[in-house]
Amino acid sequence: MALALRLGRTLSELDDMPAEEYFLWRAFDMQSPLSDARGDVLAAMMAAAPLQAAGMKVSAVDMLPPWSQRPEQEDDEPEESAADTFFAYLKGRAAIDRSNEPDSPRDSNDSPP
Repeated sequence: MALALRLGRTLSELDDMPAEEYFLWRAFDMQSPLSDARGDVLAAMMAAAPLQAAGMKVSAVDMLPPWSQRPEQEDDEPEESAADTFFAYLKGRAAIDRSNEPDSPRDSNDSPP
């Protein structure tokens, strides 16, 4: 359906398309999905913006889902993913926020920590 919309043809007109051309469009779709708006790119940009504002070295490309299968790289150390970096940042922010909170009033029976 997206292919028909992109090419400006009806579904019945796509039935007349040669198989070779159809498979070329299908291969192209695996590299760059056909749609009017790339929602994944927009979401990646929105996910990267707050991290960049916080000073992290993250790009929108790091947040994109992989559309095509890439060969697995065999490394001694696994590469840290953007999600791991994001959660480490959140944990650090939570620790800073907790340390900046004013102490709550204590009862006279409470012993200091």
